[in-house]
Amino acid sequence: MISQPRHDPVRLGIIGLGPRGETLAATLLEMPETARIAAICDCDGERLEAMKRRLAEHGVAAKPYLDSAELLASPEVDAVLVPTSWNAHLPLAVAAKRSFIVGSATM
Repeated sequence: MISQPRHDPVRLGIIGLGPRGETLAATLLEMPETARIAAICDCDGERLEAMKRRLAEHGVAAKPYLDSAELLASPEVDAVLVPTSWNAHLPLAVAAKRSFIVGSATM
């Protein structure tokens, strides 16, 4: 049997913590060897704090951001998921691309 090289989990940021973002976060919590939620962002401060608390219950200390540009500038993030509504998705995905971060086309 050939052993696979071990890699560190991808450090992900999630921009948009509505129902789609909550579902993605729950899924990512089930795959800690592959991906780690390193940062979260939402323009709704209460939603952001609620997600921060939920992640902390699972031992995840994701850094919260109210401003997506700050998250995209973080050296602690390898890639982002943008599970926002259709009208907010494109500008955020373009900003991620310009930040040289791998972005998701999740809709």
